[in-house]
Amino acid sequence: MSSEELIAECRKYVKCDTARISQPGDKMYFIIGFNKNTRDDVHSVTFKNNERFDFEYVQEQVIASGNTEEELIQSVKEYQRLLGMTMEQYLLEHVSSQLKESVKFPTTLKYFGTDLYSAGHYFWDLTGGSMYSCRTYFEDLPFNPEKIFLAEERHLKGMVKYLREGDCAIVAICGSCSDHRGGTKSVFWTTEEGVKLGDLKDIIFSIPIAKKIIEQMPFEVKW
Repeated sequence: MSSEELIAECRKYVKCDTARISQPGDKMYFIIGFNKNTRDDVHSVTFKNNERFDFEYVQEQVIASGNTEEELIQSVKEYQRLLGMTMEQYLLEHVSSQLKESVKFPTTLKYFGTDLYSAGHYFWDLTGGSMYSCRTYFEDLPFNPEKIFLAEERHLKGMVKYLREGDCAIVAICGSCSDHRGGTKSVFWTTEEGVKLGDLKDIIFSIPIAKKIIEQMPFEVKW
């Protein structure tokens, strides 16, 4: 999109009087401004010829940055989200995040679903930025990934189910990143000890290829 279109998109999420993008290098910076007048500044007084002199100006601040358009837009959204939090809420979130970072997540996930580009459900190992076909069979599992969603649920794209079956912690998403037909699903699981169901989303986003699968889904995942 053009610079004007990107500015307009970013402005949807913040209130300001002016907005612009500065790109001194590879990274873009989103700068918002507010119309001000010195007569409203309690601690700022300007004199000219021994008389108070007031003038209008634009107070600017950088609120977001990103190497790509999407990163910049997400950064603006995150700024607005943080702006709406109290200090207590922010500290609780920060502490929770630090605790999660101290927990060692598995670096590999099991996955039943489509790849990034074609239809057809298969078993995969997801690790780093790659996915590998693996020799997993339905009879090897304590659950059937084909039967997690009921027939009447198979059109509810983005629906999420968390399950624990045997030694498997499972999160299943109705829908696919590449196959837009009805009845598709994307099922992630791990057999690592100590993994809580609530950790599965963070684990997915910690593995680049799993994160890419989610981001490529043409619908909202209702975590």
